[in-house]
Amino acid sequence: MKRSCKLSTLTVGSHAEILGFDSSAENQGRIKHMMEMGMTVGVKVEIAHKAPFGGSIVIHCRRTLIGLRISDASLVEVTRL
Repeated sequence: MKRSCKLSTLTVGSHAEILGFDSSAENQGRIKHMMEMGMTVGVKVEIAHKAPFGGSIVIHCRRTLIGLRISDASLVEVTRL
């Protein structure tokens, strides 16, 4: 069984695989937007940059860089690789 954590908790340079999303009703629009950017279940990501003091996070996903708010990254369930 894979141990999971939130994308927002990973450190710069960490690699992970997306397992799923927090699918509560108020988050559906944000999750849809992330999926449209290529963040789907099974995709491998790498943390490229984290802004200090809880700012944004930048990830490598499908050969592109994606910037996310920490609140959005906390909706993504991942397993470390």
